[in-house]
Amino acid sequence: MCTLTIHDTHHAEYDIVDMFNMPDYLANRLAIDIDKSIQIDAWIPEKSNQAVSFDYEGDDGQDRFCGLTYYCRADPTVLLALSVCWQDGSAPDEWRDRREAIDAWVDAHLRLLWRSHRDRGRVGSLEHTLNLFDFTVIVLAADGNILFANEQAHALLDVGDGLRRAGHSITATDFDDAVRLQTAIQHLSHSDEQTKSTDAGVATVLLLRRANARPLVASLARMPPTARGSAATVLHVIDPDGETRPLVGELCRAFGLTPTEATLAHHLVEGLTIDGAAQAMRIQRQTARAYLKQVFVKTDTHRQADLVRVILNGIVPIKASLSLPANGGNGSARSGAK
Repeated sequence: MCTLTIHDTHHAEYDIVDMFNMPDYLANRLAIDIDKSIQIDAWIPEKSNQAVSFDYEGDDGQDRFCGLTYYCRADPTVLLALSVCWQDGSAPDEWRDRREAIDAWVDAHLRLLWRSHRDRGRVGSLEHTLNLFDFTVIVLAADGNILFANEQAHALLDVGDGLRRAGHSITATDFDDAVRLQTAIQHLSHSDEQTKSTDAGVATVLLLRRANARPLVASLARMPPTARGSAATVLHVIDPDGETRPLVGELCRAFGLTPTEATLAHHLVEGLTIDGAAQAMRIQRQTARAYLKQVFVKTDTHRQADLVRVILNGIVPIKASLSLPANGGNGSARSGAK
């Protein structure tokens, strides 16, 4: 029987990573006792791989468990504990005799497990972060297979209009676009990293036509090669017909625009003239111009084109359901808005 636990000296919560053939109550009892040693007594083994023996009585009062706990200081505040247990109350002779020889082997493997556990956590955090934003990200290997796709990418590929799955890879739904897309992927994946070509580090932009909507805008960039089988190309896709009102609304609130001023700004971003915006809002042209002057002051702009540029460049594509709370704005672009 064995269990692997992680303990942080700065937190009072332990994590049971895995256990084999060990009752839940015993695994938790071991983990709690280890935590008490670390948190209450501030005890940390002098040696990273020091082994400590334990002896427990079972819940039924009849069984007896004894064993060894191997400790590995993975980080300055993190300990990994591998507890090996026997139910008959005595450890096999070979374990007692070879404990010192096993210590170094256990320590090395615990460090390897910790790096893997930590890296998986970092990858999970990165995936979660990419899913928070309302844009499509697809990472392709050198052979064109998908290494990673965020939630927006899966949704786009499920629709299959403009871009769709092709086995383990992707392709455009239009034949000509598919040829151009595959050519670009192959070119970026197999470009000589030593050549100073114009496409090195520069995105290749393609339009992927759809049946009943404007083409998707696809941007491909070559990633620096690191190891065999690593990512080669990253694909970023934007839907020009995507809903911008929630995104523009958040930015307008950050600038301190009133709801009426924000509505006017959104109409201008959508391409309406000041007369068209006034008509859509059912207000007089002079009233719309008065609102526009206030918008100019709050956004530190002077022309409609400048206003549209500032808003479009300032949009942060966070999902509407996860949008930032309104902060009331500060009424000034110079003081900066998050």
